[in-house]
Amino acid sequence: MSESSSRFQSANSQSVTSSNNENGVLCYCHRPTKIVRAWTRKNPGRRFYSCKGRRVANGWVSCKFFDWYDKEEPHGWQHLALLEAEETIKEQKVGLLHLLSLLRIL
Repeated sequence: MSESSSRFQSANSQSVTSSNNENGVLCYCHRPTKIVRAWTRKNPGRRFYSCKGRRVANGWVSCKFFDWYDKEEPHGWQHLALLEAEETIKEQKVGLLHLLSLLRIL
């Protein structure tokens, strides 16, 4: 596992699966990976390859494969803009939930 891999995994993160990998990158299971978007403070919007996992009995098993799709770390104004946009989205979600709760009362 690379240094960047261990740094990522130790971070408190949110991620969103963005697409299937069409570049032929295989995980440790020798299966095609998926591309996921990280939303950590350090790597907002940065994409990485991850194991899709496979169904085993009553659950899913993953080999924990990780490699950056976007090799460069976000920086400069783009980094700040993504963090600000993420904060705005969170605030809007809170506002929407409040409005929905008010509608339920009516």
